[in-house]
Amino acid sequence: MNNICLKHTYIRRTRLILCLIICFFITEKNACSFTTPHPVDCFEKGLKALETYNGDVQDLAEAKQIFGNIILRYPDSPLGYLGMSRVQIIEATLFDKHYNMKLIHEEALPNAVKALELGPTLRGVHEHYSDIEKIFENYYLYKKEAQIYLTLYPDDPKTFFVAGSFVLEQDELQKAVEYLLIALDMNPHPELRQQILKRLAWINLNKFQNYNETVKYCKEALELQTESPEIIEYLGLAYLKLGEYRESVRSLSRALHMKTSSPAAQYYFLLAQGHLAEKNGDIRDAVHFFEKALHTRNRSIDIHYKLGNLYFDMADYKKAYDHFRRVIDLQPDKANAYFFAGRSIQSLGNNHLAVNYFSKYLTFKTDEQKVKWIRQNMPDLFFHDQLGQR
Repeated sequence: MNNICLKHTYIRRTRLILCLIICFFITEKNACSFTTPHPVDCFEKGLKALETYNGDVQDLAEAKQIFGNIILRYPDSPLGYLGMSRVQIIEATLFDKHYNMKLIHEEALPNAVKALELGPTLRGVHEHYSDIEKIFENYYLYKKEAQIYLTLYPDDPKTFFVAGSFVLEQDELQKAVEYLLIALDMNPHPELRQQILKRLAWINLNKFQNYNETVKYCKEALELQTESPEIIEYLGLAYLKLGEYRESVRSLSRALHMKTSSPAAQYYFLLAQGHLAEKNGDIRDAVHFFEKALHTRNRSIDIHYKLGNLYFDMADYKKAYDHFRRVIDLQPDKANAYFFAGRSIQSLGNNHLAVNYFSKYLTFKTDEQKVKWIRQNMPDLFFHDQLGQR
């Protein structure tokens, strides 16, 4: 009888333990379902980064990271591959309906194919794949057009314009410029000449970063067509890069008054105004313009760094620290941000946190003047010996 009772007791205890174990796993599973984001949620977050894209590479970098994480965490979901392919198409975009076909073929297309394999019933996947098919269709049309012109019209300047635009899709920049310059020397009619000059300005602005050449081609093009918003915008951007801020403000303001200016024009206009105000010594106005530009591109490392320096010079150390901290979040290897974050937080009375920033700064290639400042102003900190060895 006692054995039977013991046996029943053992069974009851075993059942209780099993129930507890099952409850534990159910609880853990539910907890995971609350803490682990669904791939759709992650995908929508990535799409938001793409929707706000207006030329800021940080938006693309964030979207890429999100879609890359989906691929790693949910390798059987088509969403990560679909999102990554969308980003790569944006990165491959040149102008009009032209793309860097090397990037399309080697990056965007494989991810689109993978998305199609994993999500054959998803409408968005099919629509995206159809978009890539259209890119290839246009590419082959351009190729055929170039071949026809080269065969039938070897002495026509349009032949070399078409050929230049086509090889640009192969990322053959020097060859593209060579063809376009040949076309330019063949005395094309004004409309074609303007198109050639526009293409040369675009290449020098976006690919070669040769801003003086950009200005030259833009001015020549505007002599033929004074109201071209794209060329006026190219000119404004080139002046901005050259540090000719007054001319940049004038050109970008003019571009913005045209309905077809790009979404990025407003950002660059504010940037040019900020630099012009700073150059004129109007620091508060400069801060105003840079802050407005930051609303347009809130992940811009350059603007955060610029504002950090301006606020530091104004002795507004809290705002300076916030901007330098943001720079570090966005670009952890930007050495000077650690130095100025340390200076800012030290000015706010937090020497302990300042030590962390200065220590991190010293792990990078450092400027001797900044190292000297740390040695002179932080002599009693634990890394004093390290500084003495430098």
